[in-house]
Order: sequence, then structure tokens, then C-alpha cells
Amino acid sequence: MSGKTVLVTGSTLGMGLTIAKGFHACGARTIISSNIQQDLDSAVGEWAAKTPPSKASTCDLRDTEHFGPDKWIPAWNGE
Repeated sequence: MSGKTVLVTGSTLGMGLTIAKGFHACGARTIISSNIQQDLDSAVGEWAAKTPPSKASTCDLRDTEHFGPDKWIPAWNGE
């Protein structure tokens, strides 16, 4: 998975968080997301003692204004 980028939605709790950590442990640049900022903050805080995710962002997949390549790629590149 080294050099790959993975976006895991619903990745701040339960199975989603476990999946995101698995990809991250395999070397993928991992983006975690949630539509609830508090859940995102908690997940990032849990990872803080270890290696944090590559990126964390709030995103509501029900709203096309919040997701899509035009939103994620610039954010990933620091634009």
C-alpha cells in the first residue's frame, strides 16, 4: 500500500476506524473522515500517541459540495 492514498469514510468509530488504521499500518496515505467534527477530533486524538492519519477532514457525503476530487485533491496537496 506504500504510495497509495486511501479515503475511508465513516472512519472515526468502530469498523471504519479499524479499517483506516489497517490501511495506515500498511503504508497508505490515509484520509479519515466524518460528518461530525467531535468524532473526527476524538479519532485524531486517539492516534496522536501513535502515528496520526495522513489527513483528517469533516465531510458529509450526502452533500456533493463537500466531496469529490475537486475538494480532496487540492486539500491533500496543501492548496
